[in-house]
Amino acid sequence: MKARREYRAAADYLEPACRRGIGDACREIWPLLLQAQYGIRDGARFYAIYDQACAAGDADACGDAALVAAGYSGEVPNRQFSDYRKVRRYGEPGCRGNDLEACYAMLRLYADPESPFRNPDQGVIYARKSCEMGEPTSCAIGSNLIGDMSTTVFAQRSAEALWFSEKACGHGAQDFCASLPNLRTLAARVRQYGPNDAYHMFIVDQGFSFNNWGGSVAYAVNEARNQASTRYAIRRVAELGRMNYVNQNDLYTIEHYYGGEQAGQLARTELARRQRLDERERRRAESERQRAAQSAGSYVGSGSSRSGGYRPPPRSGVVRCTTYEGYGGGTVCKED
Repeated sequence: MKARREYRAAADYLEPACRRGIGDACREIWPLLLQAQYGIRDGARFYAIYDQACAAGDADACGDAALVAAGYSGEVPNRQFSDYRKVRRYGEPGCRGNDLEACYAMLRLYADPESPFRNPDQGVIYARKSCEMGEPTSCAIGSNLIGDMSTTVFAQRSAEALWFSEKACGHGAQDFCASLPNLRTLAARVRQYGPNDAYHMFIVDQGFSFNNWGGSVAYAVNEARNQASTRYAIRRVAELGRMNYVNQNDLYTIEHYYGGEQAGQLARTELARRQRLDERERRRAESERQRAAQSAGSYVGSGSSRSGGYRPPPRSGVVRCTTYEGYGGGTVCKED
């Protein structure tokens, strides 16, 4: 009890200074007000004090309050005292003052799926600022926000996605490193093919990155139903010598719809190759069947798998008996 009285007394002492925007006082008081071990746990008092501290120009106080409101203060477990409605009150002035915590809280306000204020376009703005200030998670979030946009918008903003992914990769996020070559190609193709075609070609390339040759062609033909990506997919698979992975029905479709083009010729060539293989296999199987029939001889029946097809001729029906004398003697009969 004595300790709790002392903590309350300390909070009472620090409060006027924090309200005037004195940073040291604010850094000391907010754990006293919120953390369980001090026994005060007064969120309303915390926000009332930090309203004035932030308004007084203490950017750090704005950032601390914004993080608590967004539910991302590492010092306050289980998102206690979070309130998305209060994030902008502290986050906007704090981020204008280049406080990283305030900018990150604004990012979470606009990026979190559960936030009622979710806005990916605004989230990208604060993700870039937080990422530029060295917060690695923000770089990954920025890339993902753009990646979750519609296919056309994602392609149009692929240069931004590339920037975020390069930053995330530089911070050690290997998943983002793997996608960099295809993102670079996407950004370049948008200018040449337009965003829609470029996007579908990007998805084809993503499949190729995982050696999914047939799946990439199937995506272009059946899901995207996109001419540019279909032409690209079948040509690239042929160049890589992976035509044997392409589904037979996809080849028929490409041959039908792209018959007079390179794509149609590639499909036709592969179908002809498979037909020749099928014919050779049919002939080989027939030859094997004939050899097996010849090796069986004229007598086949039960037990032929063990005797190689041989079965002794029928007996004559004549019985001959022989009598032996001495120890172990007796009569033995045998049919000829």
